[in-house]
Amino acid sequence: MSHILPMMYAISFTIFIAILLCLPIRRDKKWLKHGKFSRCSHVVIARHNYYMEEIKCQSYRAALAAYQKNIENLYTYGKVIDIKYDLYDWTSTYIQFEDLTIGITLCRPIHSIQLVQSESYMPIQIMEADQPFLEIILPLKKSANVSRVNLVDVIKEG
Repeated sequence: MSHILPMMYAISFTIFIAILLCLPIRRDKKWLKHGKFSRCSHVVIARHNYYMEEIKCQSYRAALAAYQKNIENLYTYGKVIDIKYDLYDWTSTYIQFEDLTIGITLCRPIHSIQLVQSESYMPIQIMEADQPFLEIILPLKKSANVSRVNLVDVIKEG
């Protein structure tokens, strides 16, 4: 009986280690590695699934530097199929890969960078039509109240 007990411990330990190694560790990949993490979420727009991340920076200069570094990091994901960027000031970029599409935008008034990733293959034109960038909370100029505005409205006003 005394030789069975160590064998039971060894078997139990082996099973425990196997379970730990086989458990899927579910973590969303963080795309935006430069800047202070603000929020992330999964959204559905026009029956398309998106994953969104947002970071904030302390100044416009820091946000612009983080934006450029994050875009450089995105190119390492895989083979780039298509790229589209805003010709006016290069603060909105879409990158299409073989299996997904990513949109990234810099919102100057609040030094925020938002990334939206499709969960499957999608042409850039479809992602643009969905306007997937989420609302950004902006403080009012003369009040402590907070108003919600769409990023598109901010760009038009700014």
